[in-house]
Amino acid sequence: MKKYALTAMILTMIAGVCAALIASVNLFTAPIIKKNNEEKKARLCQEIFETYAAEQSQIITEDFTSDSIEEIIVSYDAEGTFLGFIYTVKGSNGYGEIKLLLGITKEEKLAGIQFITNGQSFASETNTHLENQYKNDMTESDVDNMDLSNPDVTAGATYASKLIRSLVKVAFADVKTMEQAKEKPIKEKSLKLKSFLAGIIKENPVFVGLLGMCPTLATTKSLESAFGMGILVILTLIGSNVLISLLRKIIPSEIKIPCYIVIIATFVTIIKMLSEAFLPELYASLGVFISLIVVNCIILGRAEAFASKNGPLLSLFDALGMGIGFTIALCIMGVIREVLGTGGLTFGVYFTFIPLVSFTPLAEYAIKLFILPAGGFLTLGCILAVMTFYKNHKDEKKLEEERKRIEELKAKKAAELAAKKASIEEAK
Repeated sequence: MKKYALTAMILTMIAGVCAALIASVNLFTAPIIKKNNEEKKARLCQEIFETYAAEQSQIITEDFTSDSIEEIIVSYDAEGTFLGFIYTVKGSNGYGEIKLLLGITKEEKLAGIQFITNGQSFASETNTHLENQYKNDMTESDVDNMDLSNPDVTAGATYASKLIRSLVKVAFADVKTMEQAKEKPIKEKSLKLKSFLAGIIKENPVFVGLLGMCPTLATTKSLESAFGMGILVILTLIGSNVLISLLRKIIPSEIKIPCYIVIIATFVTIIKMLSEAFLPELYASLGVFISLIVVNCIILGRAEAFASKNGPLLSLFDALGMGIGFTIALCIMGVIREVLGTGGLTFGVYFTFIPLVSFTPLAEYAIKLFILPAGGFLTLGCILAVMTFYKNHKDEKKLEEERKRIEELKAKKAAELAAKKASIEEAK
């Protein structure tokens, strides 16, 4: 007991010293950072609405119709005249994150778009697309009918172009449903299901987000070890997500990342102790990778992106979805590597409470490379190649359908103009 008490005291002292250091630096830098951010936002808002007055406007920070919306400014001028809404929207794809500030007038027309951050790999092309394609007074239908197949727009920035349009459409949709959303909130059940399913399929952390690559490559030599790592990550995600969600309103924004890491490290330590006590073979197999769960970007990412902005119940479903998605990805890798590397599957090596079962009918054809580190890279690369091929094929099909729709619209407009011209000539 004395050893554990001394360890706890040392950890508390180290945490106290680090917290004091962070707090002292934050005390100096926080007012400057806050002032700079406020000035930047006010300047961008005035570029959208020239007569925008920050002191008259109201900020909404919750109850949005989409997770992509971070903030809505109900904008007024100095005399109190309503101008419209300014949305802060954020989204990401495989090429980086985009955060936009976009204004929509009370007539539901675009008032302007400004980049807050542009982390795309093709940042210059993305800027060109924004400047050339989005004009003031555009309506939602104008955005829908935008031709993204133009080579000048999409060269090097196809996915960024689609991402920007999706964010603009999110803002237009929210403006339309804002009053209805206040009167009739989105059902909690549908939000839970959406949060749960997102991590399994649409936002799978491994195959879509390419997160958690270290355990994905290192712990998938067999299905059993992959499943074990997945279970430990699920437990850590559930604990950290729920606790961070409960504490989200009292954690200062300036020190939220250190707080999240301390909470995550606490749950990892607990899970490490439990696995060493009850699953010693799994603990020995995973080794240092259990401790490395602390810095797994999936867990910290969900804490920042979801748990810090939503209630504990939704955060629980998000943790379950992301954790199960991560576990499924690891198990797919584990099955492929173990079957190809050993010629079959074996259970009960690490989970010793179940009988040992080994089924290796293809042992003589086994390729040992797949249970070595290089096999992890090769397996992951092949899976991602197949998924990318399927996604590109799907995107090309959608793009072709969009081109046909635009051509049909153009033909329809041309026919209408021709008919109108003919009627005018007949009248003459």
